[in-house]
Amino acid sequence: MKKTILVVEDESILALLLESLLTHLGYVCAGPLATGEETIAYLTGRQVDLILMDIELAGPLDGIETAQLLRRTSDVPIIFLTGTPLVQALSVSPNCLVKPVAEQDLAAALQRALAGRPPAPPTGSLPLPEMDGATPAGDTHQLQLGDIIDSRALQTMMEQFHRLTGIGIGILDRQGNVLVGVGWQDLCTKFHRCHHETLKNCRASDARLSTAGASMSRCRNNLWDLMTPIEVDGRHVGSVCLGQFFYDDELPDYDFFRNQARKYGFDEAEYLAALDRLPRWSREKVDATLDFYASLAKMISSLSYGTMNLSRALAQKEAALRQLHESRCFQSSLLETIPIPVYYKDTAGRYLGFNKAGEHFYHRTKAEMIGKTAFDLHPPQLAEYYHDRETELFSRKGSQVYETVFTLPQGESRDVVVHEASLTDAGGAIIGVIGAMLDITDRNQAEKQLQENRKFMEATAMMIPDVVYLFDVQEGRHMYFNRELTNLLGFTNQEIKDAGAGLLLSAVHPKDLAQVKKHMERMAHTPDDGQHEVEYRIRNSHNAYQWFYVRERVYLRDETQRPKILFGIMQDITERKEAEEEKKLLQTQLIQAQKMEAIGTLAGGIAHDFNNILGAILGYAEMVREDSPPDSIVARDLDQIILASNRAKELVKQILAFSRQADMAKIPLQPGTIVKEAIKLLRSSLPTTIAIEQDIDSSTAPIFADPTQIHQILMNICTNAFHAMEEDGGTLTISLSNIELTRQALAGRPHLQPGRFVQLSVSDTGQGILPEIRDRIFEPYFTTKEQGKGTGLGLAIAHGIVKSHGGFITCESKPGEGTVFHVVLPALNEYAAAESETNEGIPAGGEHILFIDDEVILIEMAQVMLERLGYRVTVQADSLEAMSIFTNQPENFDLVITDQTMPGMTGMELARRMLQIRPDLPIILCTGYSTLISEEKARSAGIKGFALKPLARKEIATLIRKVLEEPCSDIPASVAGRLIPPLTDTALARRR
Repeated sequence: MKKTILVVEDESILALLLESLLTHLGYVCAGPLATGEETIAYLTGRQVDLILMDIELAGPLDGIETAQLLRRTSDVPIIFLTGTPLVQALSVSPNCLVKPVAEQDLAAALQRALAGRPPAPPTGSLPLPEMDGATPAGDTHQLQLGDIIDSRALQTMMEQFHRLTGIGIGILDRQGNVLVGVGWQDLCTKFHRCHHETLKNCRASDARLSTAGASMSRCRNNLWDLMTPIEVDGRHVGSVCLGQFFYDDELPDYDFFRNQARKYGFDEAEYLAALDRLPRWSREKVDATLDFYASLAKMISSLSYGTMNLSRALAQKEAALRQLHESRCFQSSLLETIPIPVYYKDTAGRYLGFNKAGEHFYHRTKAEMIGKTAFDLHPPQLAEYYHDRETELFSRKGSQVYETVFTLPQGESRDVVVHEASLTDAGGAIIGVIGAMLDITDRNQAEKQLQENRKFMEATAMMIPDVVYLFDVQEGRHMYFNRELTNLLGFTNQEIKDAGAGLLLSAVHPKDLAQVKKHMERMAHTPDDGQHEVEYRIRNSHNAYQWFYVRERVYLRDETQRPKILFGIMQDITERKEAEEEKKLLQTQLIQAQKMEAIGTLAGGIAHDFNNILGAILGYAEMVREDSPPDSIVARDLDQIILASNRAKELVKQILAFSRQADMAKIPLQPGTIVKEAIKLLRSSLPTTIAIEQDIDSSTAPIFADPTQIHQILMNICTNAFHAMEEDGGTLTISLSNIELTRQALAGRPHLQPGRFVQLSVSDTGQGILPEIRDRIFEPYFTTKEQGKGTGLGLAIAHGIVKSHGGFITCESKPGEGTVFHVVLPALNEYAAAESETNEGIPAGGEHILFIDDEVILIEMAQVMLERLGYRVTVQADSLEAMSIFTNQPENFDLVITDQTMPGMTGMELARRMLQIRPDLPIILCTGYSTLISEEKARSAGIKGFALKPLARKEIATLIRKVLEEPCSDIPASVAGRLIPPLTDTALARRR
């Protein structure tokens, strides 16, 4: 039956070669395997006849470690293939072969190993790296006892010796490592070497014995230790030890051992029993055993020294062979790794060899090229040229370099540079030529392409609308630039090149100059080649500044890696910058508008509550005034209360105008008339230290506005001017004119269209406004005046009125130079005269009115006021209760007056439900402030009257008569469809 050989080799090519040789020799090849782990796993449950294994394997286990592990469970023969130390290999297996393996050597080694015969002396292949380059004497000092003895074989032999004699043994190296141990007693293995303290005693004894000469002493655990040294080549490398016994003529110190058991926590009975099991030998037997161990140590020393001498001789020969092999391998590897074709020829011009790059270049294999000349490979004329050049080197020693065109077998031509040199033997005689060819076809094509690319890039740069340039940062001059730079600066190419960086710096905006210089300094020392960016302004040839976005990167560095040439592009971003400024302006205006709107909402809420309070004050004051004698002190005081209330009422209207929640009576009007009336009032109210100048254009276009509010705008701005000139006096100038505004002039005001506008301007010669507070002057309650002067609402109200009229207001001011306000309003082409109203007396009546308001003070006042006017009045503070009263007797009431904002049910909802019950019911809806209701919404819901609080007696009396006397009409279908079904008693109860 054919023998099975397991191949363990991590080099795939060598593994395939071994597999081929083994098959040819008639063996069955198993594997190949690449690692020690795979080998151990493979042999688990499998049997082979022999292992052929490399020592240097892939993975954590090498061949020697793998063999040591296999020896624990198997005696299968192992032959090593390696260059790893011979002594280490021989300690595991005496069969070693050197790579590359000859077939006859492999066959002989396999036969000997399979037959169980000792191997033939190695023929100088396994090197000892430890000994390379050292003297023979120096080599032995690098080896340890474990490197030169077969510990496993000695362990087996001494185990047989122990079975015959009952005498144990220990072989230790110089480091105290136990290499062989037989016949150790329980006292040591189960007690002394199992406790960390007594183990220290054992290790201390091992260390002492391993380094001392021949000696006999007690160990720290009170047992005998005897030692014989092992010396190799005069060097102490280990010891043979005998111990763990008592002489038969002495008694153990039982007190010591009892204390030992107690000290270290041993079971005293078991410990003493183990002590009694220690052997007791006669002194003659111990002496005879020591003599035997001395002879054994001498034999180990002699065998080890012989093995080392053999190893040294083999190592020296192997070192020489390996160096020769390595030199040839290095030369071959070097040749093969050169990326250009390298060849060598004899003096007849025949190719003797070339590298892989040559095979690739020639498109021929080495077999196809060896022995051929240039005449076999090239056209005659080209072959003759090569022959003549090589002949020159055959006639004289030297080298040559030349360029030529090389024609490949498939007819392709390549541009090459040929480097050739004479090849000589050891005696200096020329035996051939060695050469290398550098293919420069791609380089020549690249240079040609580079020239074309350069022309293309120059043409492209000339067409690019941006400035493109190369700048020598060390010399401070432009090396290249396109025509855009000359167009920008207005200088010629030569002038820009001669002037250097100073010309460009002189055109930089003064505010940007520091930034540009910092950028240039950074670019002159930047360590990276990334893009650097900067934006700045440059004065163009028309003496105007343009914004540029400049990008630069290092194009070339000098030999010290400092930046030398910068590549840069300057992009005109003037339009973008202008757009950004416009966007910023829009954002600022949006924020301001949102802030004003938020404050306006707050002001509107305050106005609602204030109107209720004013309603009570004004109503009661008017009634008491009516009851008071006309010339009495009470009547005079009440007139002041009514006057103050009306002023407060107007203030609320201003607040609502600021919040844009109050209804404005806008009509077509001539602003000049309003302005002139306001100036008349100002003359009587301003001190003589302030002169008033006016410039009113009589042809000013009409506007669509509330006259009262236009009057308010002018008065508020003029009052602000008065305060600015109050201390030192000055001049107040008021002008009114037509203006035309273009789209550009209206930038940032997208709600306005270009066209005709009316501009009201108010200027003063006062102290002016600081820049840091100019953006806040239109904020409500913002004032710089001392306490008691001004409320901080004047300009805020003016701003709100102007905005509600579709216009805008601007302010120009410098500290110490006065202030100018411009109010701009859209103009009308045509207008109708405003209707005038006549004053009439206070009307009265006798109908039944249901008055509903959640403010008790208001319903009490209203009841008295309306009853004085002759009406029958039912008042109710609860909207749900009022709905219930009306539901029970809907025909009992001629009119309903209800507040809008009430808990439980709003006035609008209450009106809708009442109209559902009685569609012809006259209703007046009152509100101090509400974002949910307006007069238009109220009328669309079928409500006939709408009133703003506070309710003056004449106003409400007139409105009542107007609503009651209005002809009854059917409720429109559009209104009826939105009416809410009536509440049932259950629903009303639930709402409560």
